[in-house]
Amino acid sequence: EVDAYAVGRALTEIALRHDSLCLRFGHDEEGAVRQSIVPTEDVPVALCDLSALEAEALARRIDALRVAEGEAEIALFSDAPLFRATLLVLPGRRRRLLWTVHHLVSDGTSQGLLGRELAARLAGRPWTTDAPPSMRDIAAWAGARNASAQAARSHFRELLAAPYRHRYLPDRLRCNDPQRCHAIEAAVRGTLRDAVVAAARRLKCTPYVLYVGAYFRWLAALTECDDLVVVTPLAGRAHPQVAQAIGDFINLVPLRVTGLGALSPGQLVERVRDGIALAARHQDFQFDQVLDELGLSPGADRNPLTGFSLNFMPQADGDAPGLATPRHADRGYRLKYDLLMLIRGWHDATHVEFQYRAGLLSPSEIEECFTDYCSHLEALSHA
Repeated sequence: EVDAYAVGRALTEIALRHDSLCLRFGHDEEGAVRQSIVPTEDVPVALCDLSALEAEALARRIDALRVAEGEAEIALFSDAPLFRATLLVLPGRRRRLLWTVHHLVSDGTSQGLLGRELAARLAGRPWTTDAPPSMRDIAAWAGARNASAQAARSHFRELLAAPYRHRYLPDRLRCNDPQRCHAIEAAVRGTLRDAVVAAARRLKCTPYVLYVGAYFRWLAALTECDDLVVVTPLAGRAHPQVAQAIGDFINLVPLRVTGLGALSPGQLVERVRDGIALAARHQDFQFDQVLDELGLSPGADRNPLTGFSLNFMPQADGDAPGLATPRHADRGYRLKYDLLMLIRGWHDATHVEFQYRAGLLSPSEIEECFTDYCSHLEALSHA
């Protein structure tokens, strides 16, 4: 039953607590981009009344609103906050917040923090932690880790020293926007999920390692390449107080596996496990610095290093949403990878989402891809 004014006040208090939500970007006299912290005034919250819609029409309308938000640009160089909020009024006096935020000021972990803080503010509960450090303090702390950065630079230089030529998957289908992100979300069947957990214990690694290893095996078959790079985000929250800070702290790290065709399942798991451990140890070296080392420039259409990424996202306590059959969606934005894999894990289920370029695969083909991926995952679970 909350109203837009209360949500706006709560979001304002949260924004004033987290510097990242007060960031503004502009250019200095020489044209270089500079950021500043501008205390946020009252956060405006738009209102959209959907209370008269039946269930099916309501679901379609909410999906359409999400897509429209994904398509609507957030102006980077302006005086406005880099986020938007719309309160949806649903049947039965329920409410949902449609929150759209620029990735420069918020990452996936931050979305969970925002949700918890918003719930606490609306319920009148006090802050459970001290205020997070300022962005200036975090930046100064990160800049002081020179020795760590040098070790990281050496690691990624060695990892990518041998020539790497990535073959991007060509668009095959005619459509208005081949780069538009389409997606399929499907549940990993319970027996396979249990087998992955058991194999991880046996192989002394996390289930994440097996999911990444299966991704490499599947991509090798799909691309007919045995030397692949996959980028994966790490949280970037080594600072002791950043754990409770909203902001964009993630860093993409490249993982590379060569000779994929000659590796047994057990050897692949070991190679991936060691690669992830090294990447985590050296995550201070930012992805744009890796690109600079390789002489690559970010492109408007694709990631300049690889077309493949995987993101493993453990979910908060609670049951997984029902997903009896694969669910297809239009995400509404443009994808800079050929294939982006998202793995969401709850205590009772694991969902895999493949995001793909609309010009690359059809819905039936991406369903076959999910089946093939599960076959590789099963093979690794018996390594």
